[in-house]
Amino acid sequence: MITIADLLSGPRGVDPRVARTRELLREAVRRLLRERDPGELSVTDITTAAKVSRPTFYLHYGSPDELIADTVREDLRALLDATPPAGRDEEGVPPVMLALLVEVNRLRWLYGRLVGVASPFGRSREEFVDYLAERFAELIAVRHPALEDAPRNDAAQFLAGGTLNMLGAWLSGPEVAAPAEVTAFAERAWRLIQSVVAGLN
Repeated sequence: MITIADLLSGPRGVDPRVARTRELLREAVRRLLRERDPGELSVTDITTAAKVSRPTFYLHYGSPDELIADTVREDLRALLDATPPAGRDEEGVPPVMLALLVEVNRLRWLYGRLVGVASPFGRSREEFVDYLAERFAELIAVRHPALEDAPRNDAAQFLAGGTLNMLGAWLSGPEVAAPAEVTAFAERAWRLIQSVVAGLN
């Protein structure tokens, strides 16, 4: 059975030296993002923090945005690995969705920049859209197994874009939301998602 974590994972059999260098760069960008705005990060900032050369950076990533997107993907994978999967027939907010929103809320100063409508980080925003679309396609396949690929994928993309815009608007406030507010937002979003999925033929 393919899990969410499997779908997020990259190619198998990556050279350990490549994996180690990428993790050095990801860890450097995580440290830097605690101190400054993502748009202020330069390749020099990152390579200095990671103690690697600029040519080494460009062997792995084309830009700071690409590195940030990869870091977001890795962090999502780690979170998913630590989160119990939702039941197939579960009606309430899936635990993985709530866990993701708790993490996004905790670092809302960062995620608000990454996924907002006016985000300068196109690659990072695309990572979120792709991630959400895959999750919604799985949900639709469970609820409507006879639905053909094209309408299922259209609906998944529609839900992903709408959910991301809703999330970006919610993250526009700088203050970290209280746990009850995170739960309330998750419930509102999940009701909308369910209503769209239920209306598919």
